[in-house]
Amino acid sequence: MVPAGMESQPLLGTHRAQQDTRFWVCVRRTLLILFWAAYITVVVFAVVLVIQAYHPPPPSAWHQRRVICRNTGPQQTGVTARIQAASVLGCGGLILSQDEVGEPGVKALVEEAQRYGVRTVLEVPLLEKYSRQQVQRLKDTARSWLQDGVSAFWLSGERRTTIMMMSQILQDEAKVVSTEDRLILFPEWMCDDDNLPQNKSFLLRTCPLPGWNPAQVTEGSHRENVAWEVVSDDPDAPQLRKFLAATLPGTIIVSLNQSLAPPFWLRSLLLLRFQNPALYAGWLQVKSNGSSYSAVSHLGCSTLLIIIGHSDQSYNMSLLETHFSSARLLLSTRREHNRGQVLQEGVRLQPGEAQLLRLIPL
Repeated sequence: MVPAGMESQPLLGTHRAQQDTRFWVCVRRTLLILFWAAYITVVVFAVVLVIQAYHPPPPSAWHQRRVICRNTGPQQTGVTARIQAASVLGCGGLILSQDEVGEPGVKALVEEAQRYGVRTVLEVPLLEKYSRQQVQRLKDTARSWLQDGVSAFWLSGERRTTIMMMSQILQDEAKVVSTEDRLILFPEWMCDDDNLPQNKSFLLRTCPLPGWNPAQVTEGSHRENVAWEVVSDDPDAPQLRKFLAATLPGTIIVSLNQSLAPPFWLRSLLLLRFQNPALYAGWLQVKSNGSSYSAVSHLGCSTLLIIIGHSDQSYNMSLLETHFSSARLLLSTRREHNRGQVLQEGVRLQPGEAQLLRLIPL
């Protein structure tokens, strides 16, 4: 017979082996759980970063995404032709005078403009004084305009009292007709009026576009309460001033030359403005000197570079100044420069040339 002590030895070894096996099973199971927990954490963190990096286009009005046109180039025969020309050019709104809407009627013109994707901006000339009966007629007329679908009103007159009265009438009647606010533009001579309402984005002062260093445009208060206008007879590089205007945030009014055709690049530029919220709603960082204008427009992950050489000299700009390695050309005012071309290190502008580029990170 085998002694009792000798029989227990193999059983003890088996027990220890089972304990070791259970220990390593627990270790492997724990490591596997930790691995998958870390993996899921990394994936979730990456998804959160992607979601945070995406910034949807900010809420904006139609008159910010597209410019308002006062004229449409060479004199068109009839208001319908002007609406069609504004649509082809890419204007979001067209200013029409009372004489133009007289015979066809406001409603017919609004419907015609809507067919071409253009908003109607009605010019409203005002008298210096109004009697009670005339004020009532103004209210009835304003309600009729609003019911016909007029999107905006350009008030013109020389007396502040009547202009503010008409503005209030339009606001009151708009609340009755619909819940949508209608854009109201004050005349240029009220540009410096500090007593106008500052908290209503649909009440805008019309101001001439400042010089080649429009620092005022970058201020939030000016962007929300001012419509910048660039006229056709601007003596300082008029075509390039339109390029500047179409790349500024906020509401822009462009008055084209009635005797000259619009520049070939304007339609493409207005389309790019509509497609890129960084232009109409971005944060603009202006860098300008005496011979050129440059600005970087940011919004989310999109960064655009606007360069305008408005002097009679060539201009070179290093992309290192913008902390980007390269840029893709979106538009140039010179036909010989191909869109989509990738520029490395620097940008060269010919005299009187403007370019819009998308910056590529390092």
